[in-house]
Amino acid sequence: MRILVTGSDTDVGKTELCRVLLAQWKARGRSVSYVKPVQCGVDALGRGDRERVGAGVCLQHFERPIAPLAAARAEGKRLDWDAWLESLEGISGTGDIVLVEGAGGIAVPLDEAGRDWADFARAFSADWVLVVVSLKLGGVNQSRLAESYARSRGLNTIVIFSESKPCEEEVAASTLSGARESGVRVGAVLAQGAGSLRVLDKSLERSLGL
Repeated sequence: MRILVTGSDTDVGKTELCRVLLAQWKARGRSVSYVKPVQCGVDALGRGDRERVGAGVCLQHFERPIAPLAAARAEGKRLDWDAWLESLEGISGTGDIVLVEGAGGIAVPLDEAGRDWADFARAFSADWVLVVVSLKLGGVNQSRLAESYARSRGLNTIVIFSESKPCEEEVAASTLSGARESGVRVGAVLAQGAGSLRVLDKSLERSLGL
């Protein structure tokens, strides 16, 4: 199974979702490979998302914490899309699940032609695209836009709301209900503090083996 974790924006909880998914799958005896095609910026200790997840590989790394295309240009390099796909093809045969975490939001450009993570999901033949959206005021709009964009590319898409920032209970409840009532397929809520996933879509639970 091939899964792309992307988001409506940067810093919405993609890495935390990957960490939780990896822990759940490994607890069930699944073999999982985590891949970060590109990492832009590291923390004060030189750690990126791969270190925060605690497993896997990062295929390209750039020093500046800016958009991937700009970060590559700043170092006189380019994002090597073909090398990413080649690496993923090699990894795909080594286990049950390949979990790929994108950088930034789903529509961030990855080359001069404007290809983005939605295009990459198609090239990678992703079985699922999990779009992480921050559970906050404005989340209904962001979830509808991101999901609609992904589905317009023919991707099997589901939204995961993330408690990445403090949110009042009324706002959280109204955002969840508003998104679902407007037709957004909401699969789960990621509780950041507890590091747990509250599944709302049972078909997702069955399909992903959660």
